[in-house]
Amino acid sequence: MSTDFNSEIQAEIKNLEPDAQRRVLQYVRSLKRGDADTRGTVVADFASAIPADELERISAAITEGCEQVDLNEWP
Repeated sequence: MSTDFNSEIQAEIKNLEPDAQRRVLQYVRSLKRGDADTRGTVVADFASAIPADELERISAAITEGCEQVDLNEWP
């Protein structure tokens, strides 16, 4: 890997919040293990990255917004 590429990556990571830096580190480690080639593994690495309360709000929004049918939507 070229030094310029390393510098660019470091500069981008330096500007991230600590939590985002942690996620980048987890992702890079998953690439080194070869897990990125296994379907679903990268997603599994980030499974705990979304707080439980956020997941509950997402689930509620899906339930409220996606399970409704507007019979008058189409003329």
